[in-house]
Amino acid sequence: MSPQQQAERRLVGCIFGQLDAEGVQRAQGMGLMEGHFGDPFCACLYRAALDRSTAGAPDPPLLDPALLPAAGKMLGRTIDVFEMQELVDAAPPSVEFIPGLARHIMAGHARRNAARSLEVAFHQLGDGQEMPEILAGIRAAADLLESKGAPTAAGPVPVPLADLQRAKPGFDPDELLRSRFLCRGGAALLIGPTGVGKSSLSMQAAVLWALGFPAFGLEPARPLKILIVQAENDDGDLAEMRDGVIAGLNLRDGDRDKACAGILILTEDTRTREGFAAFLDKTLRARPVDLVIVDPAFAYLGGDASSQRDVSPFLRNMLNPVIHKHRVGLILVHHVNKPPSGEQKPQWQAGDYAYLGAGSAEFANWARAVIAIRSIGSDQVFELRLAKRGRRAGWKDAFGNPTNSRHIAYHREPGVICWREATAEEVDDVTGRGDPGLRAVIKALGSGELRRPELVAAVCEATKRKPRSVYDLIADAEKREAVVVVRTGPDNVDVLRVADGYEAPAQTAETGGEGEP
Repeated sequence: MSPQQQAERRLVGCIFGQLDAEGVQRAQGMGLMEGHFGDPFCACLYRAALDRSTAGAPDPPLLDPALLPAAGKMLGRTIDVFEMQELVDAAPPSVEFIPGLARHIMAGHARRNAARSLEVAFHQLGDGQEMPEILAGIRAAADLLESKGAPTAAGPVPVPLADLQRAKPGFDPDELLRSRFLCRGGAALLIGPTGVGKSSLSMQAAVLWALGFPAFGLEPARPLKILIVQAENDDGDLAEMRDGVIAGLNLRDGDRDKACAGILILTEDTRTREGFAAFLDKTLRARPVDLVIVDPAFAYLGGDASSQRDVSPFLRNMLNPVIHKHRVGLILVHHVNKPPSGEQKPQWQAGDYAYLGAGSAEFANWARAVIAIRSIGSDQVFELRLAKRGRRAGWKDAFGNPTNSRHIAYHREPGVICWREATAEEVDDVTGRGDPGLRAVIKALGSGELRRPELVAAVCEATKRKPRSVYDLIADAEKREAVVVVRTGPDNVDVLRVADGYEAPAQTAETGGEGEP
């Protein structure tokens, strides 16, 4: 019998041999779980003892007549009292030994996983795999050995529905971005075209959130401590972004120092999948933060972005456990594929934009929230859309109605890498809203809905144009995505309204960016 097996049998025997429940509590306190055991017999006995303890049973495990049948059911065979007596006879006399045994068991678990990672790396080396993948496996093994089986969070415990508590607004310790747009243990996706400035936008948001200021209407619950893990920019690029944001926002010296102290930058471009998750776990153990920004997803996925078989395990089974364990929020920066065709865009509804990201739809399905930077035909002005969970941010359009969209633009000063809110005039120039006919259509609709004949009549009265001309104006407004069809009535007549987030042309957009602090 190996030392590992001896440790497992002695720990389980000690738990069952004591006439109290302290043994289970001490093992739980070390973070020991059944997955750490190599012997299925011991693992099932320990799981049954944990389940019993979780249920609040007052008596020690040995005195529960239902416990051995429960463990036997998990194991797939009957466990008799003679087997249990052998465990108890070989066990140490006191629960004081349990923490040391638990550490030994968890370290053995880490060694087994490290051996598997090294075996995979060995086969990859022989198969001619790319060096980054091989090195990622070796580093994952090293991280596991260094952890020595450090305890992970205890498994989930069922909670009665009636026991769930709802925090009062403004007093929610898990809230990161209001109003629960992003919370601890949750993830958001920031998606946009390549080269548009996703990294600089996330840097700018981090600076503002570190100060407790809103970034383009996304308000932090408090000043946040933020870690940016990135793979695409060198130190010079990052410093240029930092200085551009500080200059563009006109930060005072005190705010500049506070923001820089609240943000950590980590460049990592060698690990993917399990190796990256283990690395992030290790980093967060050493440097706790509130929010992690990972830029970009492609650098760490280590698989086919179009395959749910690759994407789901990375997001749900590798990243999620880390952010849940450390109670952090996560923003994952992601690219888009080529822009959708002009035939598709008018048919898209608000929630469809969550699927702008390249690859599998699982990216959007997994994310609690989705933020999209969308081209509207300009190299300076873009749409910022909250494509999922957006109404929680509390954005309003020029009519005072809830909206998921606003327009942002590059800083006016050449060489300053910083974003700002676009002015109404800039948006008019890009979208064609400065056209008097389009203005008349938007004004006639206001914040309500009209059947197409009613809208035609209203615009005819306001502009003195003929109906044929007004029908063309409305068709043009639909093509520009300024007006959308809400539904078609039973008489085949369309009902229209102003598109979600399309501000009134005469209204000046609210100031943001450099004026926010």
